[in-house]
Amino acid sequence: ASGVSLAADSVWSFTTAAAVGGTFGNTSSAGNDDWGTDWLNGSKFNSGSLSGPLLSLSVYQANASSGQIQAAVYLDNGSGPGSLVATSQAVDLQPAAGWLTLNVTGGPTIAANTDYWLLINTNSSVSVLRYTTGSAGQGNWTASGAAFGTWPASPAWLPGENLYAIYASVGAAGAVCGNGSQEAGEQCDLGAGNGPGSCCTS
Repeated sequence: ASGVSLAADSVWSFTTAAAVGGTFGNTSSAGNDDWGTDWLNGSKFNSGSLSGPLLSLSVYQANASSGQIQAAVYLDNGSGPGSLVATSQAVDLQPAAGWLTLNVTGGPTIAANTDYWLLINTNSSVSVLRYTTGSAGQGNWTASGAAFGTWPASPAWLPGENLYAIYASVGAAGAVCGNGSQEAGEQCDLGAGNGPGSCCTS
């Protein structure tokens, strides 16, 4: 109507959440048990379409045990694990079988369509690793022992077929575990005040 001022058009802006990452590796707990005390054991997996920060590594504990377990990520060099990319926190083994999540603080960016080796190291005195049979060269272990917590830069490897129960969780770009900010790919992030790698992933 004449003389009535019309309200200005509303302007809406929308922010699209970054795509949540995912996992790559072997998420099945089926298979055989393996003894891995003071050795590096692991398998090669491709990251597929995932691209983002490495948040954690999850390992299936096959049997009740004391001691600790740790995991790491290596790049593939064409014949086995090459350069070390990242290591996880060491966690206590549990009095029952089940999946263990090993957080990675300030994890590097995982590149899409890239082959990585996910390796396990434990000081348990019992068979706590789980594996199935994969393809030739998909599983590897060190040619000589590796003390718990030791991650050689370029160790000697023996080829195998063991497909270990281990997988990596990758967040969306920008997510950093332990920075106190809940970002895409994280269900929580408690920050450095609660210890390194204080976050949980979806």
